[in-house]
Amino acid sequence: MKNIHFFFPEMTASQRIYYEPLSEENYLQLPKLFAFDSSLYVLDRYKNEYGAKMVWEEYINYVKYSLKHCGHNWFMRLKDTNEYIGFLNLYDLNAELIDSREHRCTVGFQTAIPYRKLGFTKEGVSHLIAYAFKHFDIDFILAYTHKDNISSQSLLKNLILSPTTKTTTFLINTLFLNYREVQQDKVFLHLSIYV
Repeated sequence: MKNIHFFFPEMTASQRIYYEPLSEENYLQLPKLFAFDSSLYVLDRYKNEYGAKMVWEEYINYVKYSLKHCGHNWFMRLKDTNEYIGFLNLYDLNAELIDSREHRCTVGFQTAIPYRKLGFTKEGVSHLIAYAFKHFDIDFILAYTHKDNISSQSLLKNLILSPTTKTTTFLINTLFLNYREVQQDKVFLHLSIYV
């Protein structure tokens, strides 16, 4: 039997969304959400049944039990209609800590076309970040986006530059941009934009 290094408590609902863990019963919702999405920023494996099965099998056979890259996935569903609207990822949790650089995780997100630009993604990602800090001993969270994905960059920058927190550091690197924010001596979010 495999060891589980991280326990993922239930993610409570947010204002308009509830969060359903990826399972054998629901993984085929991925192609239902993204099969006809022409966006280059939605992973191809989310767009067909074979890819969705690979996502499920990778999770159940590797990610769930990984010592260094543990993670979990949730579907976002509307509370009022039960519609599936997107997919959230929390991964790269590391139980084999060598130094403080390893006290981190990574978040990912995908929202179906009809639900974009309605605030659902921001609500879901904000909730996921709060969940990660509440339940895991992490110092910072990574989020990656492509240099041309202006919508994701804007969303992540808005999360970082929220009016309730202080921005203390901006670092601009020739390889990527780093936006960091310190909240109670913790780095809140590190956004890497690949160029």
